[in-house]
Amino acid sequence: MLPGAGLPQSGRRPLLVGCDVYRPAAIEQLKVVGEQAGVPSLRWAPKKPELIAQKAMAYAKDHGNDIVILYTAGRLQIDDQLMDELVRIKQAVEVDENSAGGGCHGWPGCCECCQDFQ
Repeated sequence: MLPGAGLPQSGRRPLLVGCDVYRPAAIEQLKVVGEQAGVPSLRWAPKKPELIAQKAMAYAKDHGNDIVILYTAGRLQIDDQLMDELVRIKQAVEVDENSAGGGCHGWPGCCECCQDFQ
């Protein structure tokens, strides 16, 4: 289930933001799934996820969105570049909650990756 899918019905104003700068099709899929769930999504052209996150937070503030869900590229804890990307996002914007998941399905390194993600 898409995170944020039930939020509009509860009076919240979520916003999905594509921060995956490596897979344009993933961002398009996020848009389609968001539309199906009634949750708006945005994407911007900058090639730095932390800049996208900053723009998203400013947009959300200006448009009354009270929850912003930043979707980033999938990662392994052994991929220093992608893990550093998360650090830069957390330095660029205030993050209330982190969540990792999606591709873990029985992968032995999933627990370690989720711990590193926090």
